Amino acid sequence: MTGAPASPTDGVEVVAPDPWCLPYGWVVVGASVLLLAGFLGTLLCFGVFLKPLQAQFGWSRAATSGAMSLSIGVQGLVGILMGRVTDKYNMAFVVAIGTVAGTVSYLLLSMIHSLWQFYLCFGLGVGICSGCAFTPVTATVSKWFTDKRTLALGIALTGIMIGQMVLSPVMNRLISGGNWRLGYFVSAIIVFACGGPAMVLMSRRPSHLSQHLSAGRTPKTDSGAALQGYTVKGAARTAPFWMLIITGFTISCGFYTVMSQIVACARDLEVSARAASLILTFVGIGSLVGGLLAWWLTARLGGKRALLVVVLGMAAAMLLFMLTKQAWSFFLVALLFGFSYGTASPVRMSLVAPLFGFKAIGAVLGSTTFAWSVGGIVGPYLAGSIHDATHPASYAFAFLTGGLLLVLGALSVQFWGSHKKAA
Repeated sequence: MTGAPASPTDGVEVVAPDPWCLPYGWVVVGASVLLLAGFLGTLLCFGVFLKPLQAQFGWSRAATSGAMSLSIGVQGLVGILMGRVTDKYNMAFVVAIGTVAGTVSYLLLSMIHSLWQFYLCFGLGVGICSGCAFTPVTATVSKWFTDKRTLALGIALTGIMIGQMVLSPVMNRLISGGNWRLGYFVSAIIVFACGGPAMVLMSRRPSHLSQHLSAGRTPKTDSGAALQGYTVKGAARTAPFWMLIITGFTISCGFYTVMSQIVACARDLEVSARAASLILTFVGIGSLVGGLLAWWLTARLGGKRALLVVVLGMAAAMLLFMLTKQAWSFFLVALLFGFSYGTASPVRMSLVAPLFGFKAIGAVLGSTTFAWSVGGIVGPYLAGSIHDATHPASYAFAFLTGGLLLVLGALSVQFWGSHKKAA
């Protein structure tokens, strides 16, 4: 194969046995679960703090929620930068930045007294922290694996929902007496405790490719582009790149719409507060199962067809939410939605390396993650606006809109076209 020699960072899996008697790629996956649980799990606890902050300061719900939107937007922008940094430097450097940003931001959040301070610390600081997690993790895990890449990504990304499912009730209990400052102080400890070990464990770079090159052999790769790979500019000339952008936006719109609005929707239909809060737990359970089975589905259907099926599954769940009236039906649809979402993320991310190689995988992933962040901003706002604009107020048209957007995402998968090499 012709082209410039690959650097060690372009490798895909370690051959030499690790002192811990397992391929080191799986250690990286374990560290990724820890990192995502800490960095993104604390972010997803935002809703637990919403009412206590309103009660303390008298801020409107829209003004308080704006910090979450800002944080998601910052996460997307930082993800582009950190994707490039991951391509060029050691992953430990990225984790260190996120650990410092998150720890300091949550410590300062425990001392805030005004809305602008809240936006600065949560919107900007926590956004930087989370931006140092998702894109760098998916890029790094993708480099360590070939055949088991979807499985590895599926396990790694379960850290997000594990963090949300574990930390939300913990934070709720901590701040049950109105002591939300303690909750943010503990969040700082969690980010530091998760970031420190992850920084050490993820400092190694995959060496499989360089070992093969030094032995004078051509390594096995996912595609003809894997040694040299695509630049972001080259990737942007292909249809699959824009499929990843469109699906990122539509999946995120659907996910954040459900996560931000489904409890309120259930309460409007007179579902009890306890049962309504459990809907998100069922989403989390489905997501965990989907993440673990993503590799199985991909092995049988192929990446493109698997992504098409699960995006349609999310669309079906969004449309079914229009018909749900009772707690048990919310739980069933939440399982379908969670499973489809939990499968879609690792399947979608696992397509990047075989399509575009490793040369700029972090930067390409950063671009697709930014589209995800835009969807995370648009989805909840659009759903809330549609709800407020309907008479009587209802989420039916909001879920219909989300379902149709996901159908658009499925169409982009079906018709992504051929993958032609960029100039």
